[in-house]
Amino acid sequence: MTQQECPVSFPERFYKEQKNAKVDSRIVFIRDSLKLIMDLYRHGDMSTVTWDTNKFEQFMVTMHRQMDELNNCVSTTSKADRRLTRYYRKLRRTLYKEGSSSVSLELIRKETKRHLQMLDLLMVNTSQRVSAGSQ
Repeated sequence: MTQQECPVSFPERFYKEQKNAKVDSRIVFIRDSLKLIMDLYRHGDMSTVTWDTNKFEQFMVTMHRQMDELNNCVSTTSKADRRLTRYYRKLRRTLYKEGSSSVSLELIRKETKRHLQMLDLLMVNTSQRVSAGSQ
């Protein structure tokens, strides 16, 4: 992974806001975040990276399956917060400004890892909330 910092600041406030949101809103946030993360990779030229292509394909399939499963939990008409969509659009534009360089893709991978860690914590917290019976 690259040591370079991402030029787009990480949206920690989105995750903090989700801690107080209703369960349905959290699930929509997680589902839409997964979709927007997948979209980051669809716009890049993956030939510039040295990643294991089989693992990458498995990662994308897993992300898609999780999105589909989350769609079963909430209305598919519920859409992502526009701020979240703008963040990912800005991230994509900033990182691909100079083409799909291996550095850009490594920055996206680094940001993806950070997002997935935060999404995992949010999902664990949501599951605990559901188990406790509070929505």
